[in-house]
Amino acid sequence: MKRAISVIVPVYNVENQLKKCIDSILTQTIRDIEVILIDDGSTDSSPEICDYYSKIDKRVSVIHKKNGGLSSARNAGLNLAEGKYIGFVDSDDFIESEMYELLYKEALKSNSDAIYCGVNYIYNNAITKKSAYVEQTTCFRGENEIKNFLMGLIAAEVTEKNDTLFEPTVWKAIFSKKIIDDNNIRFVSERVYVSEDSIFDIDFVGKSKKICMIPNTLYNYRFNPKSLTTSYDENYYKKNKKLLTLGLNKLDALFNDTSVNLQYKRFFLTATRVSLIMEVRNCSINNLRKTLKNIKNICNDLEIQNVLK
Repeated sequence: MKRAISVIVPVYNVENQLKKCIDSILTQTIRDIEVILIDDGSTDSSPEICDYYSKIDKRVSVIHKKNGGLSSARNAGLNLAEGKYIGFVDSDDFIESEMYELLYKEALKSNSDAIYCGVNYIYNNAITKKSAYVEQTTCFRGENEIKNFLMGLIAAEVTEKNDTLFEPTVWKAIFSKKIIDDNNIRFVSERVYVSEDSIFDIDFVGKSKKICMIPNTLYNYRFNPKSLTTSYDENYYKKNKKLLTLGLNKLDALFNDTSVNLQYKRFFLTATRVSLIMEVRNCSINNLRKTLKNIKNICNDLEIQNVLK
């Protein structure tokens, strides 16, 4: 039976957080959901936890697969999902009980292709920041508004203080399955590009007619010091350069707008800053000489010099 929402949860070695995550989905005030748990080659007790939930709740299905990364797991879920809308939850996070009901009701009411909500950022089990993004339900329609919303997700205009207005993350929204299927939208690998969510945003929002955002902060993001975004990756800057090329090509095909390209290059600068922070934080791993060499190579790279100009 086709559900209102399919919730895709990639799972990899999160045995301590997984039950809270799944419980927060299964206790949603909207019952008409399916939950797809993708065990991405976990080596702890996560696979057994997934199987347990599939036995006690018929809405839960489990895929056990060889480790392929976050994007690979999400794509496996998309191949199986049958809901009218698709939601994504990372397995070390959790959501408020009314999240999907509020998003789904607004989607039906406004006939939108995607609905976004706000986010609570949690560190050491305490909320450290709330990002509501909008003060009241706000909708974007028409080419210019959709373009502005998309770029607000990825990178703010160069005159803005913050790098992004809405932050390029897919887990704070539900997305029309029809648009995903009609355009064969899938996630690019985070092992090749630094921000798989931003490319999904470009592919999906670029094909959308109407997007809405509600002010409620409903997704709870748990800061994990060992997550993909904070662990050292010596190829991070190289993957950032690949993302710049791919993103610019996609945006050119959609809008052919030089101001959009300039905004996207700000996103490149943001990710470059992250790569430099990685080098400094991991100086003890690489030793000072190698760290300084890596920083110099990044700062002197032709791509970053051209973007800075």
